[in-house]
Amino acid sequence: MTQNKRTRRLALAVICFAGALVFLLLTNHWFLSPVVVDAPAKADAIIVLAGGGDRTTKGAELAQAGLASVIVYADPGRDGGSVTANRFCNGRESLPIEVICIDPQPAKTQGEARAATLLAQQRGWENLIVVSSTDQVTRAKRLFNRCGDATLQMVDVAHASSPLKRSVYEWGATLKSVTLKRGC
Repeated sequence: MTQNKRTRRLALAVICFAGALVFLLLTNHWFLSPVVVDAPAKADAIIVLAGGGDRTTKGAELAQAGLASVIVYADPGRDGGSVTANRFCNGRESLPIEVICIDPQPAKTQGEARAATLLAQQRGWENLIVVSSTDQVTRAKRLFNRCGDATLQMVDVAHASSPLKRSVYEWGATLKSVTLKRGC
């Protein structure tokens, strides 16, 4: 093997290793241990996004701690299961604050960000606590920032699915949000 071929193979191996390392670091930084997670403080409203993990209960805990006077459940769920907001939206359970249930269109994170931001603008809310799963919190913050200028406090809950499965999904959703669906 010539010196030139060895040099090219070594360069290719270094590039592949560096690319894999960057991919793993970004996966950890964005989806597994996101740096955008905050310790929640007083806010105008709590926004609970739909999806995996017990976001509904986390939002209720924040409400009961007195961190906001309003809680907004996005896409509250229709099955009445224990982790959906349906129990608060249909009045079976109550919270010590105003409960608003929205059904965003589309029923995806982008639609939730759009609907919640519009509601925030209509009501004059400037500081929001957004509850999402750990893997989704970075993308959710990006989408909320595209739609409005409220100060965001991102609170996460563990997702029920495996971190590997969630990371694969979030990579696809993130790439879609920065290429094909760049608007609010």
